[in-house]
Amino acid sequence: MSEKTRESLVTRQELESLVVDYRRLLAEHRRARPQSHTRRRLGQELLGLSSRFERLLSRAAVDEETRAQWHARLHHASPAPSGPEPGTPIAFCGRSETGSELVIRRLGPRELDLLVDGTRVERLTAAEELCSNEPGLVFRVGDQLYHETFGASAAALAELRGGLEEGQPAPADRELLLDGLVDRDLGLTPRGRRALAVGSRAHTEPTGRTPIPIEIVTRGPVGERERARLRAELVRCAMLGQRRPVFVRGALTYEENPSLAQPAVANATLDLGGRTVRAHAAAAGMSEAIDQLVEHLRRALRELRGRDEADRREPVVAEPGQWRHGNLPPAPAGPLPDIRLAPLMRTGSRGEAALRRDLADRGTSRIPPP
Repeated sequence: MSEKTRESLVTRQELESLVVDYRRLLAEHRRARPQSHTRRRLGQELLGLSSRFERLLSRAAVDEETRAQWHARLHHASPAPSGPEPGTPIAFCGRSETGSELVIRRLGPRELDLLVDGTRVERLTAAEELCSNEPGLVFRVGDQLYHETFGASAAALAELRGGLEEGQPAPADRELLLDGLVDRDLGLTPRGRRALAVGSRAHTEPTGRTPIPIEIVTRGPVGERERARLRAELVRCAMLGQRRPVFVRGALTYEENPSLAQPAVANATLDLGGRTVRAHAAAAGMSEAIDQLVEHLRRALRELRGRDEADRREPVVAEPGQWRHGNLPPAPAGPLPDIRLAPLMRTGSRGEAALRRDLADRGTSRIPPP
């Protein structure tokens, strides 16, 4: 991630609010009677506020000088620093083949800001694909495909993975926060799950070939088993065609509406670099919907493959008595027959010259006598 996209997830107002609470409790603590229960309770609250302030300050994207100014602000009532600058959580960061960088930030529960090379290009109300936990996410903006990248170091990811395996909360690491892998409450985000899955699961094709970018999005109560099965089926279908897909997208939706006879819906789109193959299926259960989707997709790919082979096939001469589309007409069995004309024109006339040219086009130049 470029430096211009690294914004703080902690605002100046949050730090200032903790400073105000700390200074108020500190004044009450000093007024309380020594060795009293109230003084001890206020002391514990001060320690808790101080620890919370340190955690927030560690997540803020500030330099050491600003960090020292905030410590002086907390303990000695010094003037408040100007930083950190307010930031917004990162939901996606990726690069295209041309080197452009796409950063998607969350402005609210259902509002997203899209920035390409630091310039806002679009604002979306929703993007369900960003909720995916599968690695290899690809986001499309216009004609550009952006493959997800992560800015956190391998050491930070290893620490995050080790803590989660031991049942511990995510570490308050500035790298993880700035890269959008954990939220302010140190919870793992969908982007964080995708980052951890990159190193723990193999989503590649056989050796020697680059992986096909596959994106799986879901809506409603769809389990991980159905997601994994759809991904595997799409990989198999992608290998059927003679054209290698440049992008594959699958979607599973389950509508929790008892009035629907077919609440499970499955969709798939294969971008074959010039041609797009789509399939849709709806059924009473998700497993049945995936079965129907795969059947429709395989049939569409077979038809496309047949058309491609027909376009590449060289025309052949048809057998006698047979003819198929694209065949050449059979050659005549013997010499062209003589054409005997009645004496309807004078020798050397214009009509005779036109007839000779016509016969020459047909493969004969002999005008037999009448």
